[in-house]
Amino acid sequence: MAFCWKPPLHQDGNACVHPADMKAWEAAEIRRRPEAGQAMMEVAGREVAAAALRHHPKTILIFCGTGNNGGDGLVAAHYLRNAGCDVCIFAFDNEVAKTPDAQAVFGRVQDIPRKILHEPNDACDILNWKNTRKLIVIDAIFGTGYRPSHSALMSRVYQAIEELNCPILSVDIPSGIDASNGFRGTPEDKNPPRAIHATETITFGAPKIGHFCGEGPQHTGELSCVDIGLGPWPEIGIRRVILSDDYVKSHWPAERRHDVHKGICGHVIVLGGSKDMPGAAILAARAALHAGAGLVTLASEATLNPPDEIMRATFLLDDAFEHTFETLSAKADVLLVGPGLPQNDHTLRIVQAAMQYKKPLILDAGALWAISQMPEHTDFASRDLFMTPHIGEASRILNIPTAEISRDPGKYALEIAKKYRANVILKTHVTHIATPKPSLALLPYPNPAMASAGIGDVLAGILSAIAAQARGNAFVRWVDVFGIAAVAVSTHSKAGRRVAQDHSVVTAGELIQNIIVE
Repeated sequence: MAFCWKPPLHQDGNACVHPADMKAWEAAEIRRRPEAGQAMMEVAGREVAAAALRHHPKTILIFCGTGNNGGDGLVAAHYLRNAGCDVCIFAFDNEVAKTPDAQAVFGRVQDIPRKILHEPNDACDILNWKNTRKLIVIDAIFGTGYRPSHSALMSRVYQAIEELNCPILSVDIPSGIDASNGFRGTPEDKNPPRAIHATETITFGAPKIGHFCGEGPQHTGELSCVDIGLGPWPEIGIRRVILSDDYVKSHWPAERRHDVHKGICGHVIVLGGSKDMPGAAILAARAALHAGAGLVTLASEATLNPPDEIMRATFLLDDAFEHTFETLSAKADVLLVGPGLPQNDHTLRIVQAAMQYKKPLILDAGALWAISQMPEHTDFASRDLFMTPHIGEASRILNIPTAEISRDPGKYALEIAKKYRANVILKTHVTHIATPKPSLALLPYPNPAMASAGIGDVLAGILSAIAAQARGNAFVRWVDVFGIAAVAVSTHSKAGRRVAQDHSVVTAGELIQNIIVE
């Protein structure tokens, strides 16, 4: 099943956490209430059972690890047996459960039929249920404490479960996925171990990074989060706000005032384009216009031919360039630098001139290459500075391998934000926003159809238009820099999802035609 995030009703469930912080949060609650461990396991298991019953099963196979994740599965087994389902428990140790809370639960279900899986060949027993009607599997093998390891037994178990061809409900996170980064293996693994492909995942307290990052989305299925009775967040780490459509619209409604005019909606100047890459700057300018900028000017050293609605300006990188840039940028309410600029000394000179610009400044594409060539402590005059790197550009800026950045995009987005005092939109299949406050957010809508040329240029244009309108007070409510970034990535994502309903690939032109700021 395709990944789908179902925003919960409880507030803490709208923020994504690192599993180590989740463990500390639970430990804090147990210190406050010593009985909380068993109480939380009871709620978790009951919610898993309720989710399983929504599939109207007759037979349920519950795979229980030896830790607390397995304990959640044992609680679910108790409720499902009482609901009249045929239940069989698969365990991996004769003791079944090894943690105190899970052992306390086991006494309630020790009369339920169970099978112990010791060797890879034992997994063949799972296939005895292959043609069973109304069958469902509950995966309670590994929880958020799992770290990737190769196991012939687990590989065979996961394979046999998938061969059953029935719904799979994972408890907390699909077994085999590292909750801290969403990957099945370590960076050194050329052939990472298998992991469960869940139909549905029920997580507790708050979603984990691994649900959204790495390979997590393609293994998680439909993700929902339930409140298990944890106390207030103990401020032990940075939580990542999950930018669901409803969350963005409720926090930063981009509704225009009734008395706006094009002057209030702002003048965006896109400084970019080249002989070899003319399209990027034009796409960005078109996107800015469609996203609500009052005026858009495309300024380039090259001769470009944008649509009639977009004004044109040309410049030469001669001895008078700095004066030309100052005159040009004085007309702008927002300056977008980079789309279509080549990686050369001309681009370096353009970005160095932009360092003095004090209004909202957006750096994309070629401008981000220029940043990576500049001294470590480059400072910009703009206090509304936005940077929109993809992972390759982030790698150049930080001098860190792309594989490492992929394992925790939020962490490295935050590093760039702090380094340049910038608001960073790091573009991956799950886009991250970071501000130097520090604050973090992610967009929970991976869309493989948007892996297409020019899509990032469109985002830069949308961002510039939202910034222009926000700083011109064109919206009914004030929108801060975090909100500007959130509205931009949400608008971009929703446009992509509209196109992807009818097309397997989203082109930049189609994306622009589907921009709706709301």
